[in-house]
Amino acid sequence: MACWIGTPQSATISQNFSVRMMTLGSRRHCAISQATGRVSRQQASGGARWRANFCFTTPNLALPHAVRNDGTASKISMNTSDSVLSPGIEKGIDTIPGSPFTQLCIILAPHIPITPGSSSSYCLGTYRTKLPGLLSCTSLNAPLLGKIVPTFGSKNIGAEVFHHTGNIPGYFGSYFLVPKTQSGVVCLTNATPLFDPSDFGAQIALGVLLSERKPDNLLALGKLATKTQIAWYQNVHTHLPSKRTTTPPSLYADTYTNRASNFILLVKPTATGIHIAVQGSSKTTYDVEPLDRDTFCWAADSNRDVCRGKFPNPFPGFRMVRFWVIESWVNRLILHTDVMSKPDVFRRVKEDQGKL
Repeated sequence: MACWIGTPQSATISQNFSVRMMTLGSRRHCAISQATGRVSRQQASGGARWRANFCFTTPNLALPHAVRNDGTASKISMNTSDSVLSPGIEKGIDTIPGSPFTQLCIILAPHIPITPGSSSSYCLGTYRTKLPGLLSCTSLNAPLLGKIVPTFGSKNIGAEVFHHTGNIPGYFGSYFLVPKTQSGVVCLTNATPLFDPSDFGAQIALGVLLSERKPDNLLALGKLATKTQIAWYQNVHTHLPSKRTTTPPSLYADTYTNRASNFILLVKPTATGIHIAVQGSSKTTYDVEPLDRDTFCWAADSNRDVCRGKFPNPFPGFRMVRFWVIESWVNRLILHTDVMSKPDVFRRVKEDQGKL
């Protein structure tokens, strides 16, 4: 994890730290070295502050990782031709022609709502919170910790903090900006974690800037959040088999396509269920078992999910594949993968097959 602390004119770079990132509170500023480049350091006057000038001779790409339940890391496979990095990597450009504003209704909607009378407000992905307040409101730590998520800013009552949490599989990050002091903190990670260390790490660094007392319990909360996320999957893993019934899997086998006919799911029978290949490829597949009537499910495995670039999800419904049966005909496949959107419906290509 890398953490930038300070003003726009004099930013510093803090130590690369692991899940036990709370050591940042006792080491105010350190320099970070990158494996992909050279770092020249020069200690600044007036304290333990380092300035770093990066002279990269190779592309400085922070590749995405997943953190397994045992704390080990696994790289997430990334197709650079489909990624947002491809223009810079493959075309040598750093701008995008034309307007970037597509899907405006989704972009401008407050995905994490703020209730009336709250000390927080939202616009264009950024939250404004009056201290003391919950700076973790959009972090993964919020659902993991619930009501015990820590409040920040007891010594800076009324001060405003603008903040954003980046929750993308393989990349978690947080930034906090303080207009009153013209300072801020940016904390970036390249992993899907068991809890969000960028959130807690950035709050510790922000506390240094605003002379807040360092929290005593963040390490304990991090351990608790980790146990909670693992328990999410254990609960789902227990729930799904409890509803299992038997259904002939061979009658569901076929190719299913979306409305635009540009995305397919290839379904084949197995000895105990069905095998689903996304786009007919072996890169992303699911082996699912009968659950209830025309519904199948796959096992809840947190290691499998995060290593495939998925966001941690505690809901059983997002591990189910449902089939529509109309007058004894298997007609549609329904798959819900994104909590922010409606389920995707795939039409059976050969609609004259699949009679139950």
